[in-house]
Amino acid sequence: PAPCAQESGAMEWATDPVVLLSIVAGAALLLVLQWQTARPAAGFGSGSNTWFRHIDSTPRKHQPKHHKLEHVWEYTGRGVRPNASGDGFVDDMTGEEVVGPLAGRQTWRPHARDDDDTLRAFEPEDKAFNPVKNPHAADKLLRYQMRTQKGLPAPGTTPSRGAAAAARATVADALRDGIDHLVSLQTPDGHWAGDYGGPFFLLPGFVIMAYVTGVDLGAPTRSALLTYLRNHQQADGSWGLHLEGPGTMLGTALNYAAARLLGMAKDEPAAALSRSWLKAQGGAVSIPAWGKVWLSVLGAYDWEGVNPVPPELWLLPTWLPFHPANFWCHARMVALPMTALYGARFIGPLSPLVTSLRSELYPGTDYASIRWADHRLNICPLDLYSPHTPLFKLVSWVLGAYERVAVPFLRRAGMAAAQAYLDAEDLQSNYVCIGPVNKAFNMVCCFAFHGPDSALFRKHVARVRDYLYVCEDGMRVQGYGGSQLWDTSFAVQAVCEAGMGASVAPQLRRAHAFIDASQVRDDVPLTKEFHRDTARGGWTFSTADNAWPVADCTCEGMRASLALEAGGFAGEDGELAANRYFAAVNLVLAYQNADGGWPTYERERGGSWLESLNPAEVFGDIMIDYSYIELTSACIQGLAEFQGRFPGHRAAQISKAIDRGMAFIRRQQRPDGSWYGSWAVCFTYGAWFAVEAIRTAGNADDAALLDRTCAFLLSKQRDDGGWGETYLSCLKKEYCDAPSSNVQTAWALLALIGAQCPDRDAVARGVRFLLASQTKDGDFPQQQTVGIFNRSCGISYSNYRNIFPVWALGAYARRYDFQDATLVGTL
Repeated sequence: PAPCAQESGAMEWATDPVVLLSIVAGAALLLVLQWQTARPAAGFGSGSNTWFRHIDSTPRKHQPKHHKLEHVWEYTGRGVRPNASGDGFVDDMTGEEVVGPLAGRQTWRPHARDDDDTLRAFEPEDKAFNPVKNPHAADKLLRYQMRTQKGLPAPGTTPSRGAAAAARATVADALRDGIDHLVSLQTPDGHWAGDYGGPFFLLPGFVIMAYVTGVDLGAPTRSALLTYLRNHQQADGSWGLHLEGPGTMLGTALNYAAARLLGMAKDEPAAALSRSWLKAQGGAVSIPAWGKVWLSVLGAYDWEGVNPVPPELWLLPTWLPFHPANFWCHARMVALPMTALYGARFIGPLSPLVTSLRSELYPGTDYASIRWADHRLNICPLDLYSPHTPLFKLVSWVLGAYERVAVPFLRRAGMAAAQAYLDAEDLQSNYVCIGPVNKAFNMVCCFAFHGPDSALFRKHVARVRDYLYVCEDGMRVQGYGGSQLWDTSFAVQAVCEAGMGASVAPQLRRAHAFIDASQVRDDVPLTKEFHRDTARGGWTFSTADNAWPVADCTCEGMRASLALEAGGFAGEDGELAANRYFAAVNLVLAYQNADGGWPTYERERGGSWLESLNPAEVFGDIMIDYSYIELTSACIQGLAEFQGRFPGHRAAQISKAIDRGMAFIRRQQRPDGSWYGSWAVCFTYGAWFAVEAIRTAGNADDAALLDRTCAFLLSKQRDDGGWGETYLSCLKKEYCDAPSSNVQTAWALLALIGAQCPDRDAVARGVRFLLASQTKDGDFPQQQTVGIFNRSCGISYSNYRNIFPVWALGAYARRYDFQDATLVGTL
């Protein structure tokens, strides 16, 4: 369908001085706030009281039925074949051109369920999934294929040791088994693939994008996506923000629409159940902002009900504090396509199905009678983690006033600026984009600007598979193009910590080759024009194709590479050249914030008052790139290890950066001795990173920090010796106890071991918990959410369950200040 572009009226500014005055006053107010508002304490942002009551009083209740995959799915890695001329590659399913380095790409291919050999090759006998017991899939398909392709037994066929067997086991036994199992999961190109899913607002964007642009996902993919939605629909018909959250309007309205687009019939009981939930909440008029935009694109919500996001914002001078260039890059890159879609008032084809959704999403309400403008700020209380501030409401009113007098030539100029920026982001990221939200939005924009047959749009189509990942519960859209570099760097360091690399040398050399191939070698074109910081020398969270380096990913990639080279495990191309490490350090030094800490993708560009303009009501702390304990610790460790290898390179600058980073770390400890972790759950994670930074710095004056950390962690140890906390710790910013988790127990142990906790019995009990949890083939069970982002949304890291217990056991055996021969054994 052709996009629907509706230009606003051409009223001259001078005919409405009230509007002009309002705009000027609003700009002046923002400038005053920029100058006078101090940065708030760490952990800015909180949920409304209604929202917290909902979280506390509405437990997640899944339906017990397991909906099985219709097809058999094969993990195919890069998923490409040479093009006809032999000078490039095309996607092996779509046939579209694929650009970029491609190292670490994760794709899946379907097969019909009609051949026993295919079943044996790609699917384990045990593919059961019980969302009532655990909504997290165990990543059974990938793990089965990686192990059986190496001639190893299928995973999950042996039980946990249990306490009795653990009493006879030694750390050496557990380490050997754990490392053997960990390396058995490595993919042929050297990285660790895994499930990085969990959020429920991602899949609908891809489904709506495919529907309005006419992209054929294929029947197997549509079926697998619908299977995932069926398996995770809750007993009341809703879907939450993420796997462990109770029902929300964003999750339910979007996933209901997606399920219908994927083939769920209107008269199915599951569909009727969702409509009942929607009706009880007053219908989708109160869906949060991102949902309003997606439903408007689909044609099942009216653009008049969307808070104005005019593309003219990109025409403002960047020195204005509220220019989007000053936003955190994820907020900026989502705002970018939204402004273009809003400016064009893009609407997909008004099919009979979309017409039906106009009534289904608003049960008991006449769609034509809805006063859409009244619902711009109407957000369901069940979703409202970050309520609208008075400043946000003022800015929304000002932008709404501007829309009534918007000048056509300014709208056209704004659209042109947005288009140029979108095209640059697509090109710079090899059409993967920074993440799944803007990937789907950017595709719709590319379709609108360039058409379905353009080379640019076809390159986008080729990269859709990068985000689709299959487990026993169905196909999800991942929270990124994967966590390949991140997981691989940690896996390598876990093995090196144990000092047992020689036994898995070939696997470590393949890992080094992957890390080598994953470094971003050059800055992106037009860095300054499109508001990018340096990228040369960095490592991304996923692959080099993404081209968005992250400070801690860069340091973890560098640390892993240095550790491998120190152990003699360089890949086939040898050690990285010194100038590549120099480039990585240049990037890390350039990213350090003014407060001494490190952010994620770029230096903090705006004042913390910008959080008052947060338009994504379901998240917190998304408007600027804050400094974080984990990022800062990783950078301190990375810079220190770099100095050990290259002591003469920028020595003074590195030492100063470490000192400033440590000053930031010291300020973050809370009165009870805890450390808030922002990118995983939560206080156990923060404590580990904080301790490692303190240990690296080696300042005797920091001993009191370590003592308080140990006291806090010991106060949270459970009777079984382990540690566990729910994702609510991140939301409430207080420790929320949960059954013991292998991963969180490992983080707590790493912190205690690093701090040389004097309570040896407590540490040994934690180790025995890990030994008891480990299966006889070296695996660990999949448990609750351990990942988090933007304060409120849980996410899965399926490899964490293998990486961190091994790391903790290795640290116990090698770094702790005593040896218990009956527990450690002979390494």
